[in-house]
Amino acid sequence: FGDIFRNNATKTGLVPVVVEPEVGEALLRAVQADPALEVTVDVERREVSAPAVGIRASFPMDDFTRYRLMEGLDDIGLTLRHADAIAAYEARRPAWLPTMSGS
Repeated sequence: FGDIFRNNATKTGLVPVVVEPEVGEALLRAVQADPALEVTVDVERREVSAPAVGIRASFPMDDFTRYRLMEGLDDIGLTLRHADAIAAYEARRPAWLPTMSGS
């Protein structure tokens, strides 16, 4: 995956998993043989698996992306974690500065 796609995907809750080519090929073959095969992507363990066919592999994911996905946080959610600090700033913000409403 390209960096831009990977970044945008994780921001929308999609987990782009990168595994060794032989693992990816084994997963494709297994799903072609059984389209109902259950494949699990475990973000907490950073692991993809298809237990019914004995496939298990780890995948790279940085800690911050893992945290965001585990907590269900998008960019707005990340910002809202600081709602109290934002409100405190806005309460002491000089009156001459424009607000979001344009006044």
